[in-house]
Amino acid sequence: MFKKRCISVTDAECSGYPTSTRGENPKGARAMPGEPLPPAVFVFGHTATGKTLVVTRILENFQYIHAVVNCVECYMPQLLFEPILNKIHGHELSSTKKYAPYTNCDNMMDFVSCLRNSGIMAQKNKPCIIVLDKCEKLRDMDANLLPAFLRLQELTKLPNLCVFLLSDVVWEKFRIREGFQEPIQIHFPQYTKDELVEILLRDIPPGDRWPHDFYSSYVKLFLGIFHRACRDLNELRYMAQLNFPKYCDPVLKGEIEMNDVTKLWRHITPHLKSSLAQLYLRTASRCGQENTVKSSLLSSSATYVLSFDLPYYAKFFLIAAYLASYNPARADRRLFVKNHGKERKKKKKQQKKQAEQLLGPKPFALDRLLAIFYAIIEEDVNLTANLLSQVKQYK
Repeated sequence: MFKKRCISVTDAECSGYPTSTRGENPKGARAMPGEPLPPAVFVFGHTATGKTLVVTRILENFQYIHAVVNCVECYMPQLLFEPILNKIHGHELSSTKKYAPYTNCDNMMDFVSCLRNSGIMAQKNKPCIIVLDKCEKLRDMDANLLPAFLRLQELTKLPNLCVFLLSDVVWEKFRIREGFQEPIQIHFPQYTKDELVEILLRDIPPGDRWPHDFYSSYVKLFLGIFHRACRDLNELRYMAQLNFPKYCDPVLKGEIEMNDVTKLWRHITPHLKSSLAQLYLRTASRCGQENTVKSSLLSSSATYVLSFDLPYYAKFFLIAAYLASYNPARADRRLFVKNHGKERKKKKKQQKKQAEQLLGPKPFALDRLLAIFYAIIEEDVNLTANLLSQVKQYK
């Protein structure tokens, strides 16, 4: 299955041909030495459709100079530029080198100059590919990153440089403004039901204890329930392995014959439906033996909410956000400072004022949120990137 996809994408799409030639292997489809590469290629599709696997295997087979970076790990531009330069130049971080990068690179201008002056990049006969996985995270970073990567070949004046953008989001979600250079788009479609059956059959337990037909009937029964609700291959493989011991349990006890598919279906259907309600949650154990008390407690929606807990500092951020949104800024000193002094009482005309809680939340600045956070917490906490990511996640 993966081999078939690699062949079709390699021969047609990675050489710049339109997606209509997929699988036809036209004459001259493979890139010749010295042939210029396209500036950017945008690969998109559903989660777990083999985008990253296919692209990396193609680059490894062609022995191209390449660097694969996951943008989820790069919350600042420096963490995006330096790993790319390290992988392109074969620089490994080690204790002997004091874990120093190939070169310090803080902005896009330094990154472009490093690529332009690189000796490895000057080899025109050997293409260099930069793969940015989960590239939708670039939209949350500096505004010049995504347009610069789309025109990186033009900025560096290197015809053998190409940028691959891998994403689960369609290209229309990336058009922030006009003037973007349109990349070559390659779509990875979702697996069909027959393809999912073929892939899940590879996870058959080792040994000769369970025949291939027995496991094949289980996979078809499993997809009959899960296929409409989930197309993520990772989740399907996880849930299939989790529920297979329950499918085999009556056979091991001698209650149902191995060939009696109807009785096995009636036995496994309630378990599959309960697992379908907990899809993507990973509340069950991987070994397949769930705690009956835990499963009964998680049956209601109220206990579902209580079963998931926020990070420790995120709770204080939520409390600080509530206090900042419902209390006026002039009251912060009186509420959060111990020695705030005495306030003079002024005689004012009695006016009917509505309670602040009834007026709804009001906007507040980030500096005020952090000040209230440090006022209500009882320990000294350094303001790290982890804390700032929690503020961005729960705002």
